[in-house]
Order: sequence, then structure tokens, then C-alpha cells
Amino acid sequence: MCFINKKTLIVFIILVIAMALVLGTCFSPYGADMGDLTVSIGNSSRAIIPPGDEHGFEHEVILIGSGGTYNQTFTGTGTARFTNIMPGSYSVIVRAVGDNPGTYTAFPSRMLRAYGLDIAQIRAGRANDIYINMLPATEVTSEAQFRQALLLANDPRGEYIVIKEDIEFASMVTPTDPIIVIDKKITLIAEENVTLSTQTNTVMFHSTSAPGHLELGAPGMRGQLVLDGMNVSYSMIIFYNNARLTMHNNVILQGTTTHSGVESGGLFEMFGGIISGTVMGVYVFGGTFDMYDGVIRNNDHSLYPTNNGAGVNVVEGIFNMYGGTISGNTAGGFGGGVYIDADGIFKKTGGTIFGHEAGANRNYAGSGQGHAVYVALRPVSGSITYRAAKARDTTAGPNVHLDSESTNW
Repeated sequence: MCFINKKTLIVFIILVIAMALVLGTCFSPYGADMGDLTVSIGNSSRAIIPPGDEHGFEHEVILIGSGGTYNQTFTGTGTARFTNIMPGSYSVIVRAVGDNPGTYTAFPSRMLRAYGLDIAQIRAGRANDIYINMLPATEVTSEAQFRQALLLANDPRGEYIVIKEDIEFASMVTPTDPIIVIDKKITLIAEENVTLSTQTNTVMFHSTSAPGHLELGAPGMRGQLVLDGMNVSYSMIIFYNNARLTMHNNVILQGTTTHSGVESGGLFEMFGGIISGTVMGVYVFGGTFDMYDGVIRNNDHSLYPTNNGAGVNVVEGIFNMYGGTISGNTAGGFGGGVYIDADGIFKKTGGTIFGHEAGANRNYAGSGQGHAVYVALRPVSGSITYRAAKARDTTAGPNVHLDSESTNW
């Protein structure tokens, strides 16, 4: 009988595994360090392109990521296959260019007609696949094109408006007149760094009911989209009732002089991006604000001693904080980071709140309470995570101030 000692057996197993890996590399069509990606655009693109007109459309598929930039073009509909791609995370962008159907009088004869994007993970030595859901789209360089694209959008699933150049919207008659009314599902996309701004004194976007849904950016967007209120003396974006606002990474809201970046009486979902340089970052009045990620920072609501809540101010409604960061905000009265009034609810299960100042206007008796969070007469749930970043965080009132009825913290 033949006996093999334990040490010899272990060495033998290691050699077998090593040989298998080498052989797998030799015979793999991808190689050990590379991967393939098949991009399918499927029926969603065919539904957008009129029957019989497939060959009038040219699709461009672009991969942008850690391993570089790759692109392919083809006519009609179908798939694009990329081989020998460096592993990593990639933005996948699909653009379909076709003939102007005739109704878009502000656009050229050939124009962007459909668009889709998402994020793909390329794994080494593997065949990877991704399906891109295409939606109708237009590409705009002026206010006239933006307005016509919005007017003619009619797909209930939503449409993309791709911003190619900076656009300054003209002012309206009064500060509360909105420049753009959102009454459908619209997603704004930046492929490069672009800015939307107003001349003065005007709400930029406004929606009062469903199906109004404005989406700023999307997963996979590579450019930076800046919404600059400049000298706006009201909220830059106002959504009420069942209207909806969604914000993603690579989006910046900045620059209002007397109110908020976002005023939410509907549903505001923040998955990323930055709200900065406004008076109040987010003002919730009868709606819901769900913060999953992103940053609300350096907003200043301290002009008057009764100015509360510079980061997030909930007068009536719900603020659910699942993640993200609220930092460096300054209030003249209570709640530098977060202020929850008697009719507001705050539920915090994640994220960080730090470095705020309350009572920056010293002329108000009792100011300075709740530098990070101030909650007035309302049970709340969760826990606070903060880092002292200013002397007033610890020397002039508590970081978290809860009135006597706020017992569930």
C-alpha cells in the first residue's frame, strides 16, 4: 500500500490548481487580465425608431472608465461587442442619431433622437453583458431648443434632454414666475461640464403635480451639470403635491440669495451631488426629502436672528437621512445643520452631520441651540454622527437640541 504524507498532498493540490489557471488563461478568449462586454439596446430603441426607418439611424456606443475610452458605431438596431477591455467600472452611453421628423423646427436636419446610459462592471476573463434602456432624446445648445424639446416630449416613460452648452435662461416678470414648468418626466444629462443659469430673480424649475418628475443626471453620467441661481431671490427649484425631483452624482445646485436650492412639497430623492452656496440647502414644506448620498454644505441662513435651518429646514413634512453628508452650514437662529419644526419629522439611519453653527446672529435670545440638529416638540428616531469642526460646536450650546417631547432619539 502506498502512503502520501499530508505535506506532499498539499503541494500536489497547489500544483494542479496552478496548472489549471495557466491552461485556462491560455485557452480563454479574453485572457487573464481582460474582459469582453456586449451592449444590447433591444426593443426599447426599436420602439423609438419608426418602422422601416432603422437604417436611417446611426448608433454610437461609448465606454468611458478606468481602462480608457472605447466606442463603436453601427446602423439600425442590435448590439455592440467590445473585446479585450481592461477590468473596472465603465459608463456605457448609447446615442442614436436620425433625421429630424419635421416637428423640431429649432433643430438641424440630423439630430439626436434616442439616448441611454448606465454603469457596467468589466470583470477579467469573463464575458460581460449589459442592457441599455433607450428613451427619446434631444440635444440642446440654447434656451429656444430647450423649450421646444420640453414642449414636444410626450413619452410617458420619460425623455432625455442632453445639455451640450451653457444656457442662461431669460428672466420672467416676477420672482415667483417659473422659467421652466415641468409637467412630465424629464432627465437632464451633461456629457461635458455645462451650466444652466438665470439672469436674475426667477425660479428656474417648477412643478406642482404628477406626472411632473425632473431628474438631474443619471447613473453613468460623465459630465458635470451645474444649476446656478446666481441672483435668484427665491427657491431655485420648487416641487409640490405629487411632483418629484431626483438628483444624482456630478450635479451641483448653487447660488440663491434669499431662499433654498430646493423647496420640496412633493418627493425629493438625493442620490448624490452637491447643494451649496444657497441660503437654505433644502426647504421641506409638506413633502418628503429622502437623502441617500450627496453633500449639503456651506449654506448661510444667518442674515436675521430668526433664520433657522441652513442645511435642511423642515417646516412640515418628513426628512429621511439614509446617507450623505451635511456640513459647514450656518443659521442665525436654531439648527445650523438641520432644523425640524413642530410639524416636521426627522428619521436618521445613516450619514454624517458636522461642523455647523447656530446662533450666528447674536441678537436673538436663546439662539445657538442645536448647532448640528434642532428638533422642536416632535418625536424623532435615529442617532447623530458629527465631528466638532468649529469652536461654537462645543462652547455655545448643544450640537443636538431636542425639546422636552422629543424623547425617541
